[in-house]
Amino acid sequence: ELAGQEGPAERLAQHLSTGSHSVVVTAGAGGAFVCVRGEVEAVPAAPVAGVADTSGAGDHFAGTLVAHLARGASLHEATSRAVDDASR
Repeated sequence: ELAGQEGPAERLAQHLSTGSHSVVVTAGAGGAFVCVRGEVEAVPAAPVAGVADTSGAGDHFAGTLVAHLARGASLHEATSRAVDDASR
């Protein structure tokens, strides 16, 4: 989480204000948000019962996201797969 920011909407706004045209912000159990050229889409996470440890979930998310983008997936599709994989 970025210092001084309340939630995903504020983090998206901060990144977009720097001139970025595509941004992905994770929201923990809430999934993630994808913004491409001003269009924001929520990517919900499936409910997970009995989470024991979230260590490495962010690393797993980032690795999955980059792998799918490298294979030609859209940012939304890559984010959806990353949310799904990181929640396991």
